[in-house]
Amino acid sequence: MPSFRSKLINEIKKHPCLFIEDNPAFKDTVRKNEAWKIISRNLDFEVNFLQNIWKILRDLYQLSLCDRSISNDSKSRPNLLKTFEEEMKFMEYYLQPKKSSPPMTHSLPVQNTIEQIEIEIEIEIEFELNRANGILIVGNNIF
Repeated sequence: MPSFRSKLINEIKKHPCLFIEDNPAFKDTVRKNEAWKIISRNLDFEVNFLQNIWKILRDLYQLSLCDRSISNDSKSRPNLLKTFEEEMKFMEYYLQPKKSSPPMTHSLPVQNTIEQIEIEIEIEIEFELNRANGILIVGNNIF
């Protein structure tokens, strides 16, 4: 069964207006909002939640590209990171650093970062599902 991350990435791929800056629809807020509403319906999560997760995934992939350019040893890359990079490969062209941009740096290994992001996404999903069902969990108390 595909992960939530995979499902979101596949939904995003269907809507180039969300990631191709040269696409005329990229600047069309109405069209982009409609694309997010479709994704929201398909995945059954609120638009804001999906947009936040997408930003995290995009930023993480950009870090991965930076990390890969520093260390070209793809054989040593863990499977989770390889899978993530394969899923996000369609974004590589669109996330190339601009000539005027300073180089990206990061202090955490990308593998640790993606594992942490996976955990955070699962926590966010559980929170969203509970909130949608009217359940509030504080500590060990369920309201």
